[in-house]
Parts: sequence; structure tokens; C-alpha cells
Amino acid sequence: MSVATAPAASPRIECPRCGYDQRGAISSWRELCPLNGTCAECGLEFEWRELLNETKRTIPRWCVESRQPLWRWPAQVVFTLARAWWPRLIWRRIEMFHQPAAHRQAAYVLTLLLILFAAFMVCNGLAAVVYWKSMATSSAPFTFTASTGPWPVFVQAVFKPWARRSIGTSTITPVPPAAPIAGTSQGGTLVVTPLPPMPYPLPRQFIPWLVRQWPQFLALLAFPVFTGLAFAALPQSRRRAKVRWTHIWRAMIYAYGIVVPVVVFSLLSIPLHRQMLPSPAAGATVMHRMGWLTATLLGLLMPVLLASLPFIALAYWWTCARWHLRMSQAWVVSLSVLVIGALASAGLAFWLGEWARFR
Repeated sequence: MSVATAPAASPRIECPRCGYDQRGAISSWRELCPLNGTCAECGLEFEWRELLNETKRTIPRWCVESRQPLWRWPAQVVFTLARAWWPRLIWRRIEMFHQPAAHRQAAYVLTLLLILFAAFMVCNGLAAVVYWKSMATSSAPFTFTASTGPWPVFVQAVFKPWARRSIGTSTITPVPPAAPIAGTSQGGTLVVTPLPPMPYPLPRQFIPWLVRQWPQFLALLAFPVFTGLAFAALPQSRRRAKVRWTHIWRAMIYAYGIVVPVVVFSLLSIPLHRQMLPSPAAGATVMHRMGWLTATLLGLLMPVLLASLPFIALAYWWTCARWHLRMSQAWVVSLSVLVIGALASAGLAFWLGEWARFR
């Protein structure tokens, strides 16, 4: 076989960043194979063993793109989500020459959507339970009696959110001396009569209040998409480095590991909002009784997550540009991506909020 026909007969060997065919450079070798090479199209410097050695293209087992048994999938999702908060652990192990698995990336996105849906339903259940507890604590000087406990209320709100029949009733019995409207006076003696039983609110009555928060959550979920599009629009990435869309799509998908936990904890903190409770006093009593959970979720965890989100996103795109895509001026690229993505998300949240208010 002649040297001229060797490139056409050999398998295609591409630049991992721009996809430029490297068989022309390989055909110029005569006696020795160089250790390093440079792409003539995008200027990427690489080692030839990264392109020619098949064992170097094995994706780590913890990554969702690695082909593992189905029972390992939950662990892969958890590890991929967790490593997004320390981006160096992702982009130092996943290289450009690792071929993306589109079907497993789609399965990862679908899993994240299921996690968000499950968090929404758990949030609905917590809202029903918190409302139940607030009714019990705000009924003084009346006696609150319910035909069911908080656990059945939670189960119905999570698994049967559109039920048409209430799971139970609640009765408020006045304790003398009570308001005259709660009884009748006969010969100077107050006769206490219990109020008629009231059906407990249906689970779907809490969903509209949760849905009102959708502009903020949708803008937060769109943040990785905006940052990815901003990255693609920068001249440094698409014109000079010629980064392929497969790499940008992978970076956007893994960026949801930063956003999804924030959305989940935000959903879980909504039921503790005082606007969902019958009275501020009842809300204060319920939050006091919930103790450590409320203090941790609202007082410590949520402020830390929201405050660290911009810094984690900046570190994420810097490590992606610096270690994964091997681009120059990684700080400039990552800062530009963060600013554009944050402004676009804030604008989307404002526009959706105005649209929801005036529609």
C-alpha cells in the first residue's frame, strides 16, 4: 500500500475540538511518530496518543455517559450531580476525545426532569402537612379535631394530587368562654355548640400557589442554556477555537448539576412560606416546632446555595474552557458567559413575571 492511498484507507482520525481530519498529518510521517501535534484548523495542541490510543477514550465509570449496568444508573446520576459543584473533578477526567453518548445524555436530562417533578410533588405534600399543623396550632382558644393525621394528608397530596374527595374533615369546638357566635345564651348560660365539620382542603388547592413561582424557577432552569448559547456566540470559542456543538451540549447538560439542587431545595422551602399558612402567628408556631429543619433549610442552606451559585458557575465554565476545551483566555470566556447568562435569566424572569401578572 502506497503512502498516498494510506490516509483514505485508514479510519478517520479527527481533532477532538474542531473535528478536522488529521490523516493528512499522519501521512507525512516517514520514519518516526512525533509525540505531540497541532491541529492546522483550530490550533489545538495535543498528544498523538490521545487520538491513537483507544484505551485513553474510556469514560470514567462514575459518569452518566459510561455504559454501565442499569442498577448503577442512580449512583452515576448522583456522582455526576455532585461533581458539578467541584467542576475540576469533572473536566480533569472527561476529555474532548471522549466520544459523547447522546442517548445517555438524553436519559440524564430525563432523569433530572423526573427529579424536579418528584420534588414538586413532595413540595405539595409538605404544603398540605404544614397547613394541617398550622390549623391545629392556630385554633386556640378552640379545640381542633381532625379525622386523619398528617401522614395520610401527605400521601394523598403526593400520590393523588388531583383527588376530588377530601381525605378527612376537621372540627373546631369552642371552649368557654368563647365568642357568642359559637353558641347560644339560655338563661345567662352559654351553651357551646361545635361548628359543623369542614372537609380538609383538597391537595390540588395548594398547586396554584406553587405554580405562581414558575417564572423564577423557569429562569433558573434556563440559566445553563443561556450560558451555553453565550459560550457558542463568543468569537473566542466558535470562530477561533472552533469548538463543536457536541462539546457545548455536554457542558450545558452537566451544568444542570449546579442548578437542579438549588431548584429542589427552593421547592422544599416553599411550604414554609408564611403566605401559605392561615396566619403569621400560626406560621411562627409551626416553624418553631419544626426546629432544626426550618433553621437549616431557610436560615443556612438556601442563602449559601444562592450566594455560591454565581461563583460555582464561574468556576464551572472556567474549568470547562481551560481543562476540557484547552482554550486560551479561559477567565475572559467564563466571565463573559456568566454575565450574559445571568442577564438573560434575569430578563426572562422579569418578562415572565410581568406576563403572568397582566395576562
